[in-house]
Amino acid sequence: MTLTLELAPEVEQRLRQAAEQQGVSPAEFARQLLVQHMQPRYSKEEFARRGDEI
Repeated sequence: MTLTLELAPEVEQRLRQAAEQQGVSPAEFARQLLVQHMQPRYSKEEFARRGDEI
């Protein structure tokens, strides 16, 4: 999937700086952030266990 984002200049600058610190492109850094944010909060087992507690 290709995604285009409009970022405020100050956000773009922070993204570029963070990406440079990690040694990746801004696009790769943004992709990594998105993937990390989209990770399940709990494992399947933890989710099932929490459901039993309700």
